[in-house]
Amino acid sequence: MTTPTQHVTFNLTGGVDFFSQRNDILSPADLQYEPQDGQPGTVVLGKASDVRLNLIGNVVHTYTPASDAYRATTSAGVQYENRNLNFTNIVGRTLALGLQNVSQATSINSSQSEQPVKNVGLYAQEEVLAVGQRLLLTAGVRADRSSVNGDPGKYFFFPKAAASYRFIQPIGFVDEIKLRGAWGQTGNPPPFGARYVVDSTNVVGGQFGQLPALQLGDPTIKPERNTEIEGGLDATFGNQFASLGVTVYQKTITDLLLVQSLAPSTGYATRIFNAPGAQFSNRGVEVAVAVSPVRKPDVNWILRSTFSLNRSNVDSLPVPAFLTGGFGLSLGAYRIEQGKSVTQIVGSDGHDGDRNPDFQMSLSSDLSYKRFSFGFLWDWKHGGDIINLTQLLYDAFGNSPDQVAAGNKRITDWAVNGKTQVYVQEGSYLKLRELNLAYDLPPDIPQHFGMRTARISIGGRNLLRFTPYVGLDPEVSNFGNQAVARSIDVAPFPPSRSFFFSIDVGF
Repeated sequence: MTTPTQHVTFNLTGGVDFFSQRNDILSPADLQYEPQDGQPGTVVLGKASDVRLNLIGNVVHTYTPASDAYRATTSAGVQYENRNLNFTNIVGRTLALGLQNVSQATSINSSQSEQPVKNVGLYAQEEVLAVGQRLLLTAGVRADRSSVNGDPGKYFFFPKAAASYRFIQPIGFVDEIKLRGAWGQTGNPPPFGARYVVDSTNVVGGQFGQLPALQLGDPTIKPERNTEIEGGLDATFGNQFASLGVTVYQKTITDLLLVQSLAPSTGYATRIFNAPGAQFSNRGVEVAVAVSPVRKPDVNWILRSTFSLNRSNVDSLPVPAFLTGGFGLSLGAYRIEQGKSVTQIVGSDGHDGDRNPDFQMSLSSDLSYKRFSFGFLWDWKHGGDIINLTQLLYDAFGNSPDQVAAGNKRITDWAVNGKTQVYVQEGSYLKLRELNLAYDLPPDIPQHFGMRTARISIGGRNLLRFTPYVGLDPEVSNFGNQAVARSIDVAPFPPSRSFFFSIDVGF
């Protein structure tokens, strides 16, 4: 609905995603790695499905007075999300050679887990653009509730505010400078099932039995609260010849979700709870630079570079320091300790490391000449330690390529002298991430075949790597995309180098 000064829109968006996977794994009894546990041969049947439904509805009202002195945009909406992860795993042991059906195994164990989650979010926001479209003010609030919280009907409120101002040609060679600042809060929900005490039913001694849960539920559990404040500037120079963006930020996390080991006398092993008074913080700088050294009708060249660094700290921890990842102090482990980095690595010899790099940078180039285009991307990470247990395993079994020269000394220093640092190693690297070359065919060629455009390109990824790290790849994480306990190297698959040839057409 539109009038000369007002405009109102109603929007409704929905989507459904479905994912299904089946795993059939057969490990015959005569394979070398089958364990000598009296159950030769293994067969696994696994099935998983994930259904996700989301609906978003909002209304946006824009008011611009006849004087055009400002523009006010008011928006409000609701978001609904329903997801259901369901996976089943059946493992059969003691399987005769030639058989591959899980029902033909002597020992069969099955497990199923279903994780339904429902989330509802409400939001409202006001945005004002004034002073000749130079001043932008924004304020808003979001309210979220989720079935994973202790009280699934309670809304948690997260406010935000931001402001920016543009200076047009403040100096001769400066096109524009925009100063900006923002403050806001968001939430990290607790993991599924943290509020429940869930007993399990199983077969014990051939009889049905109910087993008590190992995790104690918390009916008061709630999301972590992230509060971030940032400021920065964006500038362009020399009639769009160059641009610069600088951002500094500080983020604090309160109502931390921690996992506690409980006394065996309680009947439980662990519980997940919000630690009162605990706080983590992150401080960092991000810089982005772009330069266009050549801008002509037939030639265009753009160079881009980014720089970032982040420092974390455990500001307050009302519980004793604890290990949160790794395989113990003798091998190097992640330790959460007040006054220390969140990602510090400690060893039994007192040696400290940190998986967080000193800084990271990138350099990319996009060059076009008539119908040809050429581009590349380099990544540089300086610092950041890795727990290299792969090399320890090679040294322990005498398989390292430098076993005689250095491997025996490393394993002796670790096993006899207790030196953890020999396997906590620097993970700096310089990588050529991507390289590509493309050619746009003249219009008459694709048009002859009923097409509008056609492009031929060749490229490669992960082509070059320069690193002091002796493992297969310094970008390694044995336990996946963990927030803290990453950079653990335990016999991973080697990284792949990929080459591509493609033909893209448009109709």
